[in-house]
Amino acid sequence: MQRDLFALAILLAIIITAGCQLPVYTVKSISRGQTAINGNLELTSGKGPYGADVRNLKFVVAYEKDDRVRIVIGDSEEKRWRVPDYVIPGLKVQGRADQSNLVVEIPDQGKQFNIKISRRNGQVLFDTTGKDFVFEDQYLVLSTAFTSPHEPNIYGLGERVNALRLDPRDNHYTIWPQDNGNLENFNLYGHHPFYLDQRNDGTAHGLFFLNSNALEFNMKYNKNENRLQIRAIGGIMDLTIFAGPHPQQVVQQYHDLIGRPAFVPYWSLGFHQCKWGYDNINNTIAVVENYKKNDLPLDTIWNDIDYMQDLKDFTFHNKNFEHERVKKFISDLHANGQHYIVIVDPGIKVEKDYAPYEIGLQKGVYIFKEDGKTPIKNKVWPGITVFPDFTNPKSHEYWSDLINEWLDEFPLDGIWIDMNELATFCDGECESDANDISTPYLPPGLKLNKQQLNMNSVMNASTWYNAHSFYAFMEGYATRKALLRKYPNKRPVIISRSSFAGTGRYNSHWLGDNDATYRSMHLSIPGMLTFNMFGIPLVGADICGFNGDTNAQLCARWTQLGSFYPFSRNHNSIGKIPQESYVFGPRITDINRSALKNRYQLLPYYYTLFYKAHVEGSTVVRPLFFEFPTVVDSFVVDTQFMVGSALLVSPALEENQTVVDALIPPGRWFDYYNGTEISGNRRLKLFTPLEKIHVHVRGGAIVPRQQDALNTAQQKKLPHNLLVALDENGNAGGELYLDDGESVDAVSTGRYTLIKYKASFDQSRYTLESHVDRAGYDNGVLGYVSFVGLKSKPTKVTVNGSAAKFRVEEDKLTVDCGNSKLTKDLKIVVSL
Repeated sequence: MQRDLFALAILLAIIITAGCQLPVYTVKSISRGQTAINGNLELTSGKGPYGADVRNLKFVVAYEKDDRVRIVIGDSEEKRWRVPDYVIPGLKVQGRADQSNLVVEIPDQGKQFNIKISRRNGQVLFDTTGKDFVFEDQYLVLSTAFTSPHEPNIYGLGERVNALRLDPRDNHYTIWPQDNGNLENFNLYGHHPFYLDQRNDGTAHGLFFLNSNALEFNMKYNKNENRLQIRAIGGIMDLTIFAGPHPQQVVQQYHDLIGRPAFVPYWSLGFHQCKWGYDNINNTIAVVENYKKNDLPLDTIWNDIDYMQDLKDFTFHNKNFEHERVKKFISDLHANGQHYIVIVDPGIKVEKDYAPYEIGLQKGVYIFKEDGKTPIKNKVWPGITVFPDFTNPKSHEYWSDLINEWLDEFPLDGIWIDMNELATFCDGECESDANDISTPYLPPGLKLNKQQLNMNSVMNASTWYNAHSFYAFMEGYATRKALLRKYPNKRPVIISRSSFAGTGRYNSHWLGDNDATYRSMHLSIPGMLTFNMFGIPLVGADICGFNGDTNAQLCARWTQLGSFYPFSRNHNSIGKIPQESYVFGPRITDINRSALKNRYQLLPYYYTLFYKAHVEGSTVVRPLFFEFPTVVDSFVVDTQFMVGSALLVSPALEENQTVVDALIPPGRWFDYYNGTEISGNRRLKLFTPLEKIHVHVRGGAIVPRQQDALNTAQQKKLPHNLLVALDENGNAGGELYLDDGESVDAVSTGRYTLIKYKASFDQSRYTLESHVDRAGYDNGVLGYVSFVGLKSKPTKVTVNGSAAKFRVEEDKLTVDCGNSKLTKDLKIVVSL
C-alpha cells in the first residue's frame, strides 16, 4: 500500500510538471570577489508546478574555508524563514577563491543561472546545469547531476533504518522528524540533510542542505536519467559543499561547520541497563545487585516512565519509588562509583496545582495555537499536555529551575529526553475542529502532523511548520544548560531520541525503538556509523531489542556486538521478557561477561577516540571505506565496522550463524584475542561459535587498554597496558588520552595527559618509545605491553635500559613494565 502511494505521488508530480515549462532564472547582476560571489536572479520564463514562484532572488557563494564553499539562495527581501544562527552559524567567510580547493563556476549577467563546483583537477562535484531549479513559496527544488563515472556511493540523509549505502537508482529519502518506530526506509526521529559521496578513485566529498522544513532527496540513476533532486516545502536554499578529499576529512569539515561533539564523561562509556517495566525501587535495586552478584560490569542504571507519579515530569511515585529510598539508592550508587539516569518527556501535564504546569503558564513559555496566546494541547503519557517552547529564551530558565530543584532532592547523573520530535497521541490536536496549514506538495507518504502538533502552532522562532525539526535540538541545549548550572564542572550526559544537525554539541543519541530481531541488530550498525558521520559519536541501539521478546542466542550475539557500540545499553519494553545480561543461564551469562569485560578493557582506547572526535571532529566508529577508500568492495559493507583506525569488528548477525563471511582489507591483521596473523586484501570465512565475536587489530596500530573492573570508578585505579600490532615493516603508532574523566574544562585548561607511542624495527631489534605531548594529569601506571607480529622469538627485552621479565604465548610477546608511571618516558627494546 505504501509503495502504491509513493508511485501515485510520483505520477502526479510528472503529470503536473509535464503541463508547464519549468522556471528559468536569469542572472540579473553578479559581483565576483576573492571571498564571495554575490548576485541577483530574476524569473524570466516558465513557472513552477504550483504557481507560487518567488520572482526575485539573491544569492551568495562564499569561500568559507579552503575546503568548503557555501551557497545561499533566498528571496531578495530576506523575509523568508531560515534556520537561526543560534542553531547553525550563518555565513562566515574565512577563505579566498585563489586559495580554495574548490572552483565555482556561475554564468555571467544575462544568462541562465546554474552552479558548477569542481576540484582544481577538474573533477566535478556538483552541477545544476540543465537541471530543475524551482523556487516557489512552499516548493523548492535544486537538482544536480551525479557526476561520478560510476553508480554513485551515497551515505547519510537521516534519520532512517536503512542499509549504510543508499540506493541511488530510483529512491526518495524523506527528512522530517517523526516517531515512525522502526520502519525501514522511512523518515524517523532526526533531521540530518547531509550526505557523503564516495568515489571509486578513493576521493570523497560531502553536501549539507541547511533547511528545517520537510525535505526530500530524490535520486535517479539509470541509463535515461542521472540526477539528485533536493526538494523542500519552505525556507531557503542553503547548501555547503565539502571538498574532502578523504572521507574522514569530509566528516571533519562538516563537523567544523555544525559544531564538534561535546566531550562525554568517562563513565558514560561504561555499560548501561534499563527497562520500561522496572515498576518500583525494589526491582531497580535488584537489577544492580544481580549485576554485581554475577560479576558483570555496570556503570549506570536507568528508569523509564515507571518511576513517575501519574506519569508526570519531575516527580517520583510516592509509593513505588518512595522518596527516601530513592535518595538512599542514589547515594549507594554514588558510593560504589555508579550512576543513575531517568527519562524526562517535554509534555507537561495540564493539571491544576501541578507546579511545572502552573509556572509555565505564568511565564508564558509554552507553544501556542495560531492565535499566539493559547497554549496548544495534545495528549501524551500523562494525558492532556502542553509543551515548552525551547526557542523562547524564557523557557530555558523555566526548564533549568525545574531540573535544578528536582536534582537538589534527587541528584541524578544525567537525563534521557524522549518523545521530542514531538511525538503525541493525536494528529495536530485532540480537537476535531482544529485548523492546520495546507501544502501543495509533500514528499511521498509523508503526513506532516502525524502524531505531531498542528503545523500552524506558534513558537518564538516561527511556526511549528518551520521550526519543528530542531525542537529537540533546543531542548537538548536547555537541558545541558540546566545540568551545567547544577554541576558546573561536570560534563552532562543527555541522551535524546530526536536530533538535528549540530545536536552533538549538546547531547547524544540512541537509535530509538528497535525490534528484538536479527534484522534490527544488523541495521544498528549502519545506524551508529551514520550518526558518527552526523557528529553524534555517543550512539548505540537498545541491546537485545526493545519491541518484542528476545531470546538467549539473539541476546548473546547482540551483547557481543553492543559491547562495541560507543553507547552500550540494554533496554526493552514493558511486558516483554527480562533480558538483563544474567537472565539466560550460566552459558549466556559467561558470554555476556566476557563481552562486557572486554569492552571495559578497551575503554582507554574509546576515550581517546572521543577526545579526538571532540577536538578534531573525527569518528569513533566508522565504515571500512573510511580507512580503505580505494577498496571498492568495502563501500557496501555494513555487517562489519572499524573502531577508530585500529580494530575491525566482524559480528555474527544471523540466527544459528557459525561462519562469518568477512572482508579483510589490505595490510597485516591479527586476531585481537590471541595474536594469530591473517593476511588481508581478501574475503575470509571465519568460524564463529556462539562464544565468539571476531575482532582483528590492524598491523601498525598501538591500542591502549586497561584492566577491567565492575565499573569505571573501580577501573580508574587499575594498571593500563598496550597492544602493539606491528605492520610489515615492524612499525606501529598510537595515542592515549587521560584526564579526570568528568571536568568540562579539562581540555581547555590543559588538565590532561596525551601520550604518543611509536614502535619501529632496525635490523634485529624492535623499539617502542613513548612521547608525552602533555602531562597535565598524572594518574595511571603501565602494567605490561603485548607485541604481535614479531619476525621471530626474542632473546632479550629491556625496559628503560634494564632487563625486563617477558613471556611468549603462541604469537604474542608480553613484557612486564612494573607498573611504571604513564607520564614517565618509556623505551622498550626487543632483541631477536
